[in-house]
Amino acid sequence: MQEHTTATFLPNLFLLGAAKSGTTSMHAALREHPSICMSDPKEPFFFECTRGEGLESYREQYFAHWQGETVVGEARARHLYLPYVPERIHRVNPDARLVVLLRNPVDRAYAAWWHHYSRGHENLGFERAIRADLRRIEAGLAITTADDIDCYCRELASKNYTGWTMYRTYLDSGHYAEQLARYLRLFPREQLLVLFLDDFAVQPDTVLNHVFAHVGVEAVGTTMQPEARNLALPGPMPTSWVRVFRASGARRVVPRAIVDPVVRQIVRFRSRREMRARTRRWLQQYYADHNRRLEQLLQCDLPAWE
Repeated sequence: MQEHTTATFLPNLFLLGAAKSGTTSMHAALREHPSICMSDPKEPFFFECTRGEGLESYREQYFAHWQGETVVGEARARHLYLPYVPERIHRVNPDARLVVLLRNPVDRAYAAWWHHYSRGHENLGFERAIRADLRRIEAGLAITTADDIDCYCRELASKNYTGWTMYRTYLDSGHYAEQLARYLRLFPREQLLVLFLDDFAVQPDTVLNHVFAHVGVEAVGTTMQPEARNLALPGPMPTSWVRVFRASGARRVVPRAIVDPVVRQIVRFRSRREMRARTRRWLQQYYADHNRRLEQLLQCDLPAWE
């Protein structure tokens, strides 16, 4: 077997996000291409927190399966949001190809909230959670200072890390124009490919072919479909789950410390519902200026997000 050294290893494809926009499905599809080696696991923390360990550690931890493929890529949705990451990626490879999948920011915010709420990380309902997030934004709290970054990285390194970090970021994760502008200050426009979940969900092969062309590999046919489970779409939970739980007698034989969280989780799942119309209207108004700036930045019309 040919041995490949760190000297020839360099990440050159970054699927930056956005979160809850189909990046897991795209990562899985790109991984199947014979000329592309995608990170395993999917989302490295290297550029966020562990770059001091060096590229050799990065390769060993996330690309032990690399066999000299010409395209070496990773998918980390937080890289679009975190303001200090673009410079770190640019420092490692200024010639890297960047890919972004964007989703209607209203639906993305709701999906992100549901992801955390359904797992018990978020205690607030959606409306209260976005109001709390708005207060955080208006107070100027973000992961920008050295102390903030250190605190954030400690959370990522925690054995109890669940994906929930120091701040709610439901609203400003949809400030796409601001996020893309940070990359465009460092990378030429032709190195950034912006795609939309609306298109990926309907024509995945066409969208993937755009990615293949962008990174310079031959197009290959696929049979994949974006997986709805990775989009955190709300839906009804079968009430039979509740009946089975009650009939099992678990309350009598399992300690309350275990039973109570299970009951709360069942209640959370049973209480899922569509976003309120007035909340959707408020979010549409909130994102209107952000979406217009995104259209101006990309010089294209967005999908029918409003």
